[in-house]
Amino acid sequence: MLRDRSTGKEEGYIADELFSDEQYELERQCMTVADVVQRKVLSLQEALTAYEVTEEQYFNFLAASYFTNITSTIQGDSEKLAQINALTIVDKLLKKLFAENGQHKDLTALYSSLGKITEDVKKNELKVSL
Repeated sequence: MLRDRSTGKEEGYIADELFSDEQYELERQCMTVADVVQRKVLSLQEALTAYEVTEEQYFNFLAASYFTNITSTIQGDSEKLAQINALTIVDKLLKKLFAENGQHKDLTALYSSLGKITEDVKKNELKVSL
């Protein structure tokens, strides 16, 4: 929000205009939602409503955050190895998420497809964006 221009110094107005980036504000709101949900202050739905963030915005924020976190921890490797490691991490996340579902046919097909994708990356037939 911009300051009342009738008070204060010019530098303050310039800073307000520079930092009024919508993406930055959305990121800050999503970080706050994550914080209050993690601390169990509000439920996810309550926090989304309170901070005027949609589920899609919040989940996109989380996905981008996790992606950055994962890729930053495997950057020391070659690009190809980093891609393979990223796919391995996705595979492990899915298996952890669906651990109670055993050999569900759709999950088995998903894991098989992910394994084939990983093999294609190893053979340079497919590239993963990191």
